[in-house]
Amino acid sequence: MRLSIRQATARDLDEVAGILREAARWLEERGMAMWRQDELASSRIAEDVRFGLFFLAECDGEAAGTVRFQLEDKLFWPDVAQDDSAFIHRLAVS
Repeated sequence: MRLSIRQATARDLDEVAGILREAARWLEERGMAMWRQDELASSRIAEDVRFGLFFLAECDGEAAGTVRFQLEDKLFWPDVAQDDSAFIHRLAVS
């Protein structure tokens, strides 16, 4: 098994969105709603992918997971020192 993690590109947009939607459905079926389906549409995450915030994990060349990694998050963590922090959002595996 070969695992690799790389920054997602525009051509990975549908795979990233698909993994997120799959994880959201799985959670929802178990009564743990995390994200609304409309939040995970390709059009809604395209800008984050374009800015290099999403990463894609691949197992033997197949998309297996995704995560949004950012070095600042003033929206959710405004009181945390932004200059020496990192934030992970939307971690999902297929």
